[in-house]
Amino acid sequence: MEIKVSANAKINLTLDIVGTNEKGYHLIDSVFQSISLADKIIIKKAQGLNVLMPDSGVKCEDNIVYLAAQRFFEKARISPCVSIEIEKNIPMSAGLGGGSCDAAVTLLALNKMFDLPLSDNELHEIALSLGADVPFALKGGTMRATGIGEKLEPLMPMPDCYFVLIKKGTKPSTGQMYARLDALENLKHPDTAGALEAIENSDIKALAQKMDNVFAALWDLKPICDLIKSTNPLTVALSGSGPTAIAVYQNEENAKKATEILNKEKIECYLCTPAKTSFIFE
Repeated sequence: MEIKVSANAKINLTLDIVGTNEKGYHLIDSVFQSISLADKIIIKKAQGLNVLMPDSGVKCEDNIVYLAAQRFFEKARISPCVSIEIEKNIPMSAGLGGGSCDAAVTLLALNKMFDLPLSDNELHEIALSLGADVPFALKGGTMRATGIGEKLEPLMPMPDCYFVLIKKGTKPSTGQMYARLDALENLKHPDTAGALEAIENSDIKALAQKMDNVFAALWDLKPICDLIKSTNPLTVALSGSGPTAIAVYQNEENAKKATEILNKEKIECYLCTPAKTSFIFE
């Protein structure tokens, strides 16, 4: 038996930090959005548990997908018996939740392969144990995330548009990025309520103007904005803690022009669209 499934990346349409909890974890208020850029996960019956991610340099046991599968089998009381191959298309360490989405979709695929031994609540528990943003990818689409990212509120689907994702530069760990953010004074907070209203009204222009991220204070997006200014993006925002910028377009032709400009400058970029779910089974 074999299962093939696409695991869609996610971006942050907004990302705000609203405090810390008793354990010192940062509390967020963010709008998560699944996108069509996806990894492919192929699961086959085999002896033991093995995870392959060619050309990544990540060891099998160090992959979050390995941990997700291990916890699935423990919870389901099934002896591990699969080989999992991940075809990476989502760039790593890019603020796009690639590893988290792969882990969540792996849980869904394994549950399907073994005839649904775990409930939705049990899958959610495993997902949360793997990371605060993993539960989102059990369903995906457009959601507001609060708490440490685990409290999820489904929203109306995002209006149709095109994204050009622009990955330029590298970043320290997410923990270091939070520490740098904490050191800043007079942090500019996004208008989350305004973004929610724009989504409810299916108004992509209004939503684009409300897309903002507190971590943008740590990045200089002006060179990217200047480079693609002629393509008239509705906005250029940041996803996650960076380094990926998101240019938003109503027009596919303009989005393609932006990718042509970026490709000429040898800047890594991806053209994609909003997705209504985090997974697609073949």
